[in-house]
Amino acid sequence: MFGNAGQHNFNNVPNNLPNGLPYGMHNAHNAFLLQAAANLPANPPANPPANPPANPPANPGAGTSPNRNCAVICVVCGGICKPTVSSALSPLARPSRDWMHPMLITAKPDCSQWNGGSSTDLASHSQDNTKVEVLTVTSFRGGSSGFRAKGCGPVSISTKIDEIVLPIHKACFDIANIFCKYQAQFKIDFRSADGGEPSSIAQLYEIWAKRAIMTSAIGGRNKPLGPIMEPNGYFGTLKCDDLKVYAERLREDPTLCRFEANPTKCDDVTHIIVSSLRRIPDAEAQPTPEMAHLAARIMQLPTELQDVIVGHIEPFDNLKPRELVCTRILPSSWWRQKLFTGSLIPWLFDLDLKLVLNGQCTSRSMSGRDIASALDDCDWELLCRQLAQEDVFEEYGILATAPDGLQNRHRIWRLLSVSRLGHMMGRMMGRWDIDN
Repeated sequence: MFGNAGQHNFNNVPNNLPNGLPYGMHNAHNAFLLQAAANLPANPPANPPANPPANPPANPGAGTSPNRNCAVICVVCGGICKPTVSSALSPLARPSRDWMHPMLITAKPDCSQWNGGSSTDLASHSQDNTKVEVLTVTSFRGGSSGFRAKGCGPVSISTKIDEIVLPIHKACFDIANIFCKYQAQFKIDFRSADGGEPSSIAQLYEIWAKRAIMTSAIGGRNKPLGPIMEPNGYFGTLKCDDLKVYAERLREDPTLCRFEANPTKCDDVTHIIVSSLRRIPDAEAQPTPEMAHLAARIMQLPTELQDVIVGHIEPFDNLKPRELVCTRILPSSWWRQKLFTGSLIPWLFDLDLKLVLNGQCTSRSMSGRDIASALDDCDWELLCRQLAQEDVFEEYGILATAPDGLQNRHRIWRLLSVSRLGHMMGRMMGRWDIDN
């Protein structure tokens, strides 16, 4: 340990050494020990105190913090990160908010070089996992510098470092992983001129980091980083930098609590979806002559071309009301299979066909009938078209009465799917105002 003593500066040995130091400590080779010794009390107590101070609390996040009401939001959903200390949210404590404890995501040192290369245009989901790192937060005392992470100690959110650390909910990170796994099958060019969709966590991280840089530039680089901006205003969440204001807004409008619903804990999802099924009316069971002619022409094509045409249906989303009309070109069983494998409506990734096959989840059109025959008679095409409507959660949508968690998941999936590398300045400036 002392073998490299020559590297230290021995010309600044303090003169105010406490009395009684061992002779050996006056040796210049231990100058750095002398420097430390200069800070010792001149007359240390002869005996230790009778009542030594208690051990520090096991939870470093316990107690209060001067920044406890400084809001930090998740880079995915825009929801607040719940502090581990008492804050303005404490009187409004509810178990449903526990999922909003933050994690931190950052890039590994070589990620910036990797992101700049052409190999990231078509990302590999497995390769991507080696370029970013998730840190477990042991305590969060509020504000951008209020984090402690396992194995790292204090951690701050700052754009002054290359590997920017960003706050993220675990549930949102899990959904982002499912989203990327789904996107990776389409071989999307992330850096295309018209703005390619992200297909990997590293690509999403690059988008989030640049949003943080933009937020810092607008707010001032010498100020603590506030809530990170998103071009669409996170589709309706409260955008507050003060948890006292946030809590007051929740009291004024309890419907805003829907943004705090856990997006990964949605009970009875399969039952909610299947309960809307109806039987195919006899008059609608066959395609119109025009659609039958189109189907016949498609069937004459090579299988590879048929697969390409059908593949363009995925994902099935943002449909207009006129697209509720079923074509009957593809059999009802095709729609059912695509729905339950997550190919058509990927944000419904936890549907369970087994619950339907064993009769645990049925609709009125299936009651009292043999399950196998009832499944074939059900209008799965119409159900998929209803689920793919833009207003699926609105007053007249098929999921108008669905749990808030499912609606929050749909919102988060939309935020991921509209993320683009170039959606920064103009769109952010027009849609971002702190709700204070």
